[in-house]
Amino acid sequence: MLPFKAFRDNNSPWSDDQWRRLLAEYRICSPAEIGNAVRRCAEEAFYQGRPGEIEFEDLLKQRQEFTPSMERESEQIQAIRNQAIYAKPVGSLDVSRFAYQHRELFG
Repeated sequence: MLPFKAFRDNNSPWSDDQWRRLLAEYRICSPAEIGNAVRRCAEEAFYQGRPGEIEFEDLLKQRQEFTPSMERESEQIQAIRNQAIYAKPVGSLDVSRFAYQHRELFG
């Protein structure tokens, strides 16, 4: 069972524009950093007497509270990327409405 009632049954209390803003704010964050941000927001909501109620603004505020590892350790991240030439994608192609649309620059 999902702990966040507002997101059950494939529902979302947020608009597509709000989701796009969150995606932009968290774009260089690792999955672990995003998970920690959600956990911290959930803990704060619990302490404020609103368990399971994460607000859009909570996530935006939380993102400003930390520097992503991509910025903190850019040289190490680039070294990992350079070694990942032979890596295969772990997930399937993103076909959601938020998927990055590849555009040819010179074509």
